[in-house]
Amino acid sequence: MRGKRPTANTPTASRPKKIVEAQGWTVDEDGTIILTVEPNTVIPNYCIDKD
Repeated sequence: MRGKRPTANTPTASRPKKIVEAQGWTVDEDGTIILTVEPNTVIPNYCIDKD
């Protein structure tokens, strides 16, 4: 390639990803904690007696 200039592989300008605060978390099968954007769904564990 005599006489030709090599072209540099420059990355294209890309918009950086937005960092979002975790609102919830879950535990994977192997015990890995995964942070999530959506909050956890909470199911209350109580009983209301109507006497």
